[in-house]
Amino acid sequence: RITHQSFIDAPYTGLQKTSIHFLGLNELSIKLPSIVLAILTGIAFVTMLTKWFRSNVAIVTSLILITSAAFLTLARSGTSDIMVPFWLSLILLAVTKVIHKTKHSSWWRAIGLIALVLSLYTPLMIYPLIALTIAGLSHPHVRYLINRTSYRQYAIGILIALILLLPLIWTIAQQPERALELLGLPDRRPTLESTYINLKS
Repeated sequence: RITHQSFIDAPYTGLQKTSIHFLGLNELSIKLPSIVLAILTGIAFVTMLTKWFRSNVAIVTSLILITSAAFLTLARSGTSDIMVPFWLSLILLAVTKVIHKTKHSSWWRAIGLIALVLSLYTPLMIYPLIALTIAGLSHPHVRYLINRTSYRQYAIGILIALILLLPLIWTIAQQPERALELLGLPDRRPTLESTYINLKS
């Protein structure tokens, strides 16, 4: 999916290229990033749930998730499909840490911002981010934290976001059709002829 001119899925492909560089081109090096990210996703999910529910509820719920066929398939796929649950779990964990004002909450603000921005490199992530934004704005404590954030912090956050997004912006400027890929939309509209051929086959 990715070419030397495209930065779509860059966070994952960067990890995969690093794995292949150190371990050589083999099945393990190809799948290792997905396996590691799946483990981190499970850890983030458990940690996040323990802040909202009792430990036994959080552990049981997490076990159901990480032992499900869909999650295990993503974990061993060797593709960037694991990035959607990884980003979601990391962003939700960061938000949870900030809301509960845990130790090093300022660091978790930075982690959440970086995860949110880098997640925009992953196709289809825009939709859960929109859902999270709507849910967050409807939460009174989140709105309180937004109002308490200084203009200086917003300015720094926007600057960091723009720097991290420069490669993606460059890709879309050079290849506008990549924006459709991020949205999960086909780059060509189906015609009656193509629809008929697909139905016939």
